[in-house]
Amino acid sequence: MTITIRRARPEDRATIRAFLDALQEHERGVDPSKLTAAEATPAYLAETEAEVAAKDGAFFIAEQDGRPVGFTGCWRDHDSDVSIKAEWQDFGYVSDIYLAPEARGQGIARRLYQACEDHCAALGLKRMRIRAINRNGIAMASHQKFGFAPLYTVFDKPIGR
Repeated sequence: MTITIRRARPEDRATIRAFLDALQEHERGVDPSKLTAAEATPAYLAETEAEVAAKDGAFFIAEQDGRPVGFTGCWRDHDSDVSIKAEWQDFGYVSDIYLAPEARGQGIARRLYQACEDHCAALGLKRMRIRAINRNGIAMASHQKFGFAPLYTVFDKPIGR
């Protein structure tokens, strides 16, 4: 079995769209506020592509024996919090990471994260961030396994409950 991580090409857009659809549907299972993939993915993909294009970003595709099995995307971002040291305000933002279920547990996610880290390091960035829904145990465990640690917690409460 051969695993390849490569930079995405324009012809990968449909593949990325399919992975984002699967990710959106998975996240709907842990967050009832999420829209369906049909409702959310077209706008989200366009927004993510714009961020990649405008902010020194990249998409990466994971292939197993030549077949796409996952992707990630990252770009340079900025934290405008004036209480943070200036040299830490710019960071690499990992927008999404997705692996098809049959490709999990083989170290492919680690290689996708590493592609983002290498990209961000080449931009001179000193840290990366990624968000996860707290109830998404798969994502939380994967991010922490690669070395991400919780930094801030946002609490959410429906009004009237």
